[in-house]
Amino acid sequence: MITFLAYEIKVAVIITVFYLFYRIMLSRETLHRLNRAILMSTVFIAFILPFCVITIHKTVEIAASPELAANQQINDAVYVLAGDVEKLSMQEAGHWWLPLASVVYILGVAFMLIKTACELVSVKRLLAGGEHYPQSDGSILVVLDKDIAPFSWMKWIVMPREDYERGNSHILLHEKAHIAFGHAWNVLLVDLLASLQWFNPTMWYLRSDLRAIFEYEADDAVLRNGANIKEYQYSLIRKAVSESGYSITNSFNHSILKNRITMMSKSKSTVYRGLRALYMLPLLVVALACNSRTETEYKVSENEQESNAMIQEETARTIAFNIDAGSGDTFIYYDGVRIAFDEVATRISSEDTLGLILFTADKDVRLGCIHDVRNELGKYQDVKVKYQCPQIKQNPRKFPNGSETLVTSNVRSGLQCYVKVNDDDRILLQLGTGNNDFAVFDAGKENSMHGFRNSLKSRIKQNPECELWLRFDRGTTFGAYVVIQDIVSSIYDELRCEYAESNYSKSLDQLSQTEIDDIIGKIPLRVYEEDLADVEKRK
Repeated sequence: MITFLAYEIKVAVIITVFYLFYRIMLSRETLHRLNRAILMSTVFIAFILPFCVITIHKTVEIAASPELAANQQINDAVYVLAGDVEKLSMQEAGHWWLPLASVVYILGVAFMLIKTACELVSVKRLLAGGEHYPQSDGSILVVLDKDIAPFSWMKWIVMPREDYERGNSHILLHEKAHIAFGHAWNVLLVDLLASLQWFNPTMWYLRSDLRAIFEYEADDAVLRNGANIKEYQYSLIRKAVSESGYSITNSFNHSILKNRITMMSKSKSTVYRGLRALYMLPLLVVALACNSRTETEYKVSENEQESNAMIQEETARTIAFNIDAGSGDTFIYYDGVRIAFDEVATRISSEDTLGLILFTADKDVRLGCIHDVRNELGKYQDVKVKYQCPQIKQNPRKFPNGSETLVTSNVRSGLQCYVKVNDDDRILLQLGTGNNDFAVFDAGKENSMHGFRNSLKSRIKQNPECELWLRFDRGTTFGAYVVIQDIVSSIYDELRCEYAESNYSKSLDQLSQTEIDDIIGKIPLRVYEEDLADVEKRK
C-alpha cells in the first residue's frame, strides 16, 4: 500500500505541473478540441509516467582487495528468499500515520466511486421513466414529465416535455454535439480517475476545465450549424434557472454560463497559437529525467583471464554435496569420487598440499552436513574454503565464527543486528535489541528478497559500526546460506563505494591507501557467524 500511495503522490505532482502550464499557455484560447486533447493527455500521462522509469547503468571498478572485493548482484538469483515487503516497510518506517493515511485514502476512493455509481443509477432511472424517440443520427431523445434541465448521456438526450413541445432546436443540436464528440465517455473516465486523486485539488480544477471545454465545443457546433448567436445565447440564459443535478452528465445549462457566452464572442485563435501546446515536450523530458534511476554495478578491477586461471588452479580439489533424487539422502563426492563421511579425513590427510578447496552443493543440502565436513578440514592448516551453488550465481564469503571473534562488552545498545535462519529457512531479521523491532521472511516466495536487502542495508547505513550476527541452524539449506552471505557482503561493498563517491568523488580503485583506511574505519565489516556447534549447545 505504501508503494501505491507513493505512486499516487507522483501522479498528483505531474497533474499539478502540467495543469499549471496549461492554464498559463492555452486556457484562454478558443482551440477547444486542442485544449480537450491536452487535458485528457495530461490525465493519461500523469497515471502512466510513473511507470516509465529510465534506468542508467553505471559500472564502478573496485580494487581487488579482501576488504573491498565486490560480489555479484542478487537480481539474477534463481533461488531467492522472500518476505512481505509491504509489512517490512511498515515496520522499518515505524510511523503510525502510514496505516492511517492508507485507511483515509481507501475510504476517500470508496466514497467517490459510490457517489459516481449512485449518479449512474439515478440517470438510468430517469432514462427508464421517459418517452423514447429515436433520432436519425442514432441518438435517442427521452422526454420527461418533470422540470429538469436538458442533458445528454452516452446516446440519450433528456429534456422536459415543455422544451420538446416548443421544438427548441438549440437544445437538441447542443446535446447531439456532446454525443457526437463522445463527451460522456470522457466524463466517466475522468470521474473514475478523479476518484483515485480525490485528495488532489488540481485534479478537480482540471475536471472542471475539461467539462467547460465540452460545453464550448458543443456551443461552437451549434453556431457552425447556422444558429443565430444572439438567439442561442438567450436560450442559454433562459434555461439557466434549472439544473440537472447529475455531475456525470453533459447539461445544456452548465454553471459556467458567463464564460460560455464570452467564449462565443471571442475572436477565433489562430492555428499558430496552438503551437504553445509544445510545452508538453520539455515537461515530459524533465518528468522522465526526474523519474530515472541509476543502477551501479560493481566489479573487481583485475585481469579477468589471470583471475580465471588462478581460480582453476586453486579449485583443483572439490568437495561436492548432492542430494539423491530417489532417497533424498545427501552424498559426498571428493574430486568426483563418491566417499563416505568417515573417509573425508583420510582423503584430506593423504594430500601433500590442499590450498583452496571448493565446496559445491545443491541449494537444498542442509548446512549440518556441510558444517561437519568443514570441521574436518579445520584440523589442517593452510586450507581455505570457497563456496559455490550450481543453481545460484552468487559467490558468498565466509565470515568469522562468533567463537573466533573477540566481542567487547561495551557495545552500545541498538548497534547490533541479527539474521537468524531456522530449519525451515524462515528468516528472522531483528533490527535492534527491542523485541518488536523485527521482521520475518519465508523462503521460496519470489520478488520479495529486495525488501529484506533494502531493510538490512538501511539499518547498516544508519549505524555503519553496528555488529551483524548471522545464525544458521543445521537444517538451514545451503541455498539460503549462499544468498544471505552474498547479500551481506554486497551491502558493505556498495556502502563503501557510495561513501567513496560522496566524500571523495572517486571510485574505490582511485583512492589512496589513507582514503581506503578511512572508509574501512567509517564502515567496518563487523559481521560474525554463530558457529553451528555453539548453536547446538544452547538448544
